[in-house]
Amino acid sequence: MFRMLKATCFALACVSTTALAAEVGSGTLTLSAMDLSFGGGPIVGTNATNAAGPDCIDPILPCDQYALSADLPEDLTAFFPTALIRVTLGPTQNLSGADDYDLRLIDGNGNVLGESTSATANEAVSTIAFGGQRDYTVEVIHWLVVGGSYEANIELSLGQPSADKTDEEIAAWFAENGGDEMAEARAMEACTAPGLTLLTDASGDVDPLDLTGTGFPISDLDLSELSVFQTGSTEDLEDPALIGFRFKLESLSQPVPGSAVFTSFSPGASQTVFGVRMAVDQQGAVSFFSYVAGANNDGGIDGRFVEAGSERPANSASSFDSSGEIVIFVRPQDIGLLNPGETLTGFNAATTFGVSDPVVGVGVAGTADTMPNGLSRSGIWTFLSDKDCAADAEEQVVSRSISGAVTGGGSLPLAMLVMLLLARRRR
Repeated sequence: MFRMLKATCFALACVSTTALAAEVGSGTLTLSAMDLSFGGGPIVGTNATNAAGPDCIDPILPCDQYALSADLPEDLTAFFPTALIRVTLGPTQNLSGADDYDLRLIDGNGNVLGESTSATANEAVSTIAFGGQRDYTVEVIHWLVVGGSYEANIELSLGQPSADKTDEEIAAWFAENGGDEMAEARAMEACTAPGLTLLTDASGDVDPLDLTGTGFPISDLDLSELSVFQTGSTEDLEDPALIGFRFKLESLSQPVPGSAVFTSFSPGASQTVFGVRMAVDQQGAVSFFSYVAGANNDGGIDGRFVEAGSERPANSASSFDSSGEIVIFVRPQDIGLLNPGETLTGFNAATTFGVSDPVVGVGVAGTADTMPNGLSRSGIWTFLSDKDCAADAEEQVVSRSISGAVTGGGSLPLAMLVMLLLARRRR
C-alpha cells in the first residue's frame, strides 16, 4: 500500500533509483560503548512506500541497513527501568532542501519496534532497552533523496536509576558489568547542577550568517551543551521542585538582538512537544519562558515555533552570563510533568537569528546552530520525587564548581544560585 507523497517529487528523483541498498556498518551497545554512529550518501533515489509495508528490495526500493547489537546486563531494568535505545537521523548535506528519509528499528525476528516517517530529513525512533544479548537492524529508507547525505546516531539512554537502589549499589553494578566512569556519571546526575548532560555539539559549526557591522561574534550563537537538573522540594519549601535547563554557548558577550536559544522535547508518550526558551527582542530585551511548540511550514514540529498563547513565564531566577551559560528554571507542570517518575524524551536545541519578536514564531530569518545536527532528537530525563531529589540537591549542589548564571554585570556560581533559590522559597 502506498501512502500520499510527503513532499513534491523532483522529476529526476521520482524516476531514478541510482542509489542501491547498502550495508552501512555494524556495532554493539554496551555499558562502556553507549553511543554509536553511521552515515550514508550522497544518495539519489526514492523508496516512496508505506514504511510498514514491503521490506527494502535492492535496487527497486533502496535503503541502508545497519546491523545493531546490544550486550547489556541481564538485570538492566532492575537498576534502570526507563532505559531506551534511541536512534536519531539528520542530514549532513541537503542541497535540494527537500530530502526525506524514513527510519525503522527492527528486532532479530523481523518485528518493527519503531518507525519514523516525518516529512523532513530528520527522524527518530526508540525502543525499550532490555538486558541480555539482542540483535536489531536499523533501516534508513530513501523516501525521496536528491543528492543528500545523512548521519545517524544510536544511543543507550539509561534514564534515571531505580529509586530503591543506593548510589553504592549502582556504582558496584557499573563496576561489575564493565561500565565506565562516564556512563556512571551520566546516570547519577539528576538533582545537582549542572545536571544530566543530554546533548553536546561541536564548536565552530554555526551556519554562515551575515553579521557584518553588527559587532556580534558568531560564537555568541554557537551551542555546545544542554543539561537538565531539578531543584529539590521539601515540606519547608513553598513550591514544588523546579526544572533547570542549562545551555552552554561558546561565548555570550551580550545577547544578540533578534536571537533565541531553545530546547524542545515531549513528556512521556505524549504527542505534545514542549519547549523552553531564552528570546531576545530587536531592542536587546531578554525573556525566559516555556511553551507548547507549534508546527513549522512543513507541518512538522521541531521546537522553533511557539503555539500562540501557550507561553508561560519562567522563574525569575532564570539568567545568563558572559561565559555563555544560560539557565532557565520552569515549573514541571508547565512542561507536561505531573508526577514523579514521568520522563522528558527526544531533546533537541538550537539558536536562531533574525527574528522580529521575542516569541520566535514570526519572521525567523535563519537557524544558526542546531544540536544534535539538523534538529533530530535524542535523550531521556526522569522527574524524581521530593524524597529522592531534595536532599541530594541541597547537600551536593554546593560542591559543584560551575560558571555563573546571572544577568549582566557580574557572575555568581550556578551552585550558589540554586542554593539562593532554595533559600528564597522557604517559608
